[in-house]
Amino acid sequence: RGVGAFPIDEGAGAPDWLLRKTEGAKHYPHNIHLEVLYESGIFALLAFSFLTLFPPIYALRYWAYFGQAEKAALSLYVFYLTSVEISGSFAYEYEFQFFLALAIGVISIKRRELAKTQEPSLAPLDARLSLQE
Repeated sequence: RGVGAFPIDEGAGAPDWLLRKTEGAKHYPHNIHLEVLYESGIFALLAFSFLTLFPPIYALRYWAYFGQAEKAALSLYVFYLTSVEISGSFAYEYEFQFFLALAIGVISIKRRELAKTQEPSLAPLDARLSLQE
């Protein structure tokens, strides 16, 4: 069964609503931050901006301590962040969400490692307190 068989060939015709673009698709800003702003407001924009821009900004502090694999993971996150910013495909870009989580994980692991070794000034506050005890 398929097109031309019951129930598709009955009635007003085949459903074309899946194939037509909506009116709103013509005016899409192709910028995920603008989309969050007009759909959810300023507080959601601030939260989303912090969440997405935190890893690359914070990673600059630890860049000299990262190995090749960690630098590659963070670079892939920046690539996918740029790709999502240009295309506006945040909802369907699962690689971006994966590399966001990976970047946050890489940074937190590096912070813990530095807290236990040579650089307590780069460690998170809770690790510095535990080292003092």
